[in-house]
Order: sequence, then C-alpha cells, then structure tokens
Amino acid sequence: MGVALTLGSLVGMAGVASATTTTNTVAPVAAGSYVVGGTLTVTNGTWSNAGSSYSYAWYSCTSNTVTDPSTDGSCTSTGGTSSSYEATAGDLDHYLYAVVSVDGSNGSGSFSALSNAVGQVASTGSLLTCGLSPLASTLSPQHPTVSIAETADAYVSAANGTEFGSAVKITVNGTQSPQAGPASLIQGTSGTFTFQDLTGFLNGMAGTVRFDFYAYDNSGPIGESLCHISFTVAANVPVSHFKPANYVIRSFASGSSQLSPLLKFEVNRLATKIINYVAHNGGTISVKLTGYADVTGPSAFNQALSLARAKAVKALLLGDLNRHHVSSSMVTIGMGSLGHTKSLVNSRRVTAYVTSAIAG
Repeated sequence: MGVALTLGSLVGMAGVASATTTTNTVAPVAAGSYVVGGTLTVTNGTWSNAGSSYSYAWYSCTSNTVTDPSTDGSCTSTGGTSSSYEATAGDLDHYLYAVVSVDGSNGSGSFSALSNAVGQVASTGSLLTCGLSPLASTLSPQHPTVSIAETADAYVSAANGTEFGSAVKITVNGTQSPQAGPASLIQGTSGTFTFQDLTGFLNGMAGTVRFDFYAYDNSGPIGESLCHISFTVAANVPVSHFKPANYVIRSFASGSSQLSPLLKFEVNRLATKIINYVAHNGGTISVKLTGYADVTGPSAFNQALSLARAKAVKALLLGDLNRHHVSSSMVTIGMGSLGHTKSLVNSRRVTAYVTSAIAG
C-alpha cells in the first residue's frame, strides 16, 4: 500500500483537524537481515493520542538521508504493506525504509512516521558473519598481545564477487579516527594485536580502541558495521617503582576535616601514581591513612578530628581507585595531636603509607 497523504515532517500530520493532537514520540525502528531474501521488521514506535489501527508502507531508496520517501526521487515503493518485508533483487545496494501510519484516537485522520534506513541491501550470502574471538580484550605491558581467531565461516564468498574488508573504521575513546586499520585478518588464521600498536592510537594514554569490520564491493562498504573488536588499553607511561613510602597530605584548615581544592589535588595526584603503577605491574595496593591534629583544642576533639581527616582522604582516594578498577585495602587511624610538629599548619595532616602486592 502506498501512503495516501503527504508525509511532510512525517510526525503528527493529520488528514482532518482535531482538538487532540496525535504525536509520534519514539520513531519506528526497522531491523533485520538486509540481504536479498532476508526479512526485515519494523516496530510501531510510540504514539500519544493514537488509535489502534496501524498500516505500513516499505520503500527502497538509493539514499540514506531520506525524510519523505513518498516524494523523494531516490525512492520507489516496494509494495510491502505489513510490518515485515522480504528484500528482493530489486533492492540490491539500496536502503530500506518503513513508513508506519496510525489513525487518530478520535478517528480524526491518519498520522505517519518514518523509520531509520536499513542497508545497503547485499546479495544473498554476502554479509560477513562475526566469527571472531575474542571480541573484547585488555592490553597492558603485562599482557602485551592478543590473538583474534576466526571460525571457518568468518568470511564467505558471494556469487557477485563481493569481498570483505578488514577494519575500515576505527573509534578511539568514542570518536572516529582517520587512521587506517590493522592488516587484514586472513581466513583460517589468527590476527595478532599488540599493546605497542594499539597505544599508538591513544598517544600513550589509557583508553579504548574499537575496530569495525564491514563487507564491501566495488562501490565501497555495504551497510552498517557487521562485527567489531574492542580493546581496553592501559597507559603507556614509565613504570612507577612503588616502594613502601609515606605520602603526606597537608594542610587542613584549623578545626576542619574538609578537603580544600589543594588537598583534593594532592589526593588525586597520589591516586594517579597508584593507578599508573598497577596498570604496569598489576597486583593490589594497601594504604594506611593516619590523621593528625595540632595541639589546640581539647584532646577528645583532636582525636575525633584526626580520624575524620583520615576518613575524608580515604573516601576521595578510594573513589579514584575504584573508577579505574584498582583493587585496594585501606585502614584509617586517628592520632589526635600526638604527631604534633613545631608548625601548627604542618601538624594538620594525613599520612598515607602505601605498599603493593604484585600478583603472580
């Protein structure tokens, strides 16, 4: 069935004026196997003030930026009138759209919304099967390589000569990179990815690198990404030799356990040292945080204050380490004014005694 009305914006256009507006709030979603003979389906989407009678129209377009397939010159009606559609040879290399229409809640007319584009439609049997393993890995100086194995059907041949590319798109920390992909993986063998290769995409910093694999023919990539491999990569920085040591975080305001911006900076700097160390050496970290107060004020108050300072440092340090999945154990101790120095300012401090246990 064709669409009888001009779609325009495709959302909320009625054939008859109504006091209650019917609106598409979530667009229909088309998905499925976009090969000749493959079946695609479309959801109804979400509507407000709509009736319950839905109708469908499928279009085959040469463009994936269509806003109204009923008037766009790149589109032709496929004749599909149900929520599912089987792609035909006439759809080859085209994008498929579905238009979903619904009656208004008070019978006020027909309202329509457009789905996403699906495609480009490929020939039967020509789409890449994601037969790669593993699909996600973590690399660091301690785990510098990973081999990606392919099953026998990871790559297939098509009657029309379609070939398959390696990664034609690379995403670094969520942003597409203009850099080229790794060497092509060859059927029946393994592709090896190394820490040094991948850290080059991140300029030595920690992050994620994702390779998207596409099928392509003489006209270029066909459709969306068919398979992807993701890597989490540790920072490539000089190893910090973490020896047992005291790190001093000072100076708190008199009578306060609040962390000033400068104190927070000191805690964050210590967290960074620990995170970089663990990234290169593995293992777990133990931290003993000891709080101190100056000699002003009552003894009981100073005791509680010194412990509160240690706990404030623990909360911030633990949060930083947890965000980077660093295993640690921490204890807090309050020493009151027992650690008093000649300087009242330097007495208001927390010491962090850090030790490490290397795994394996």
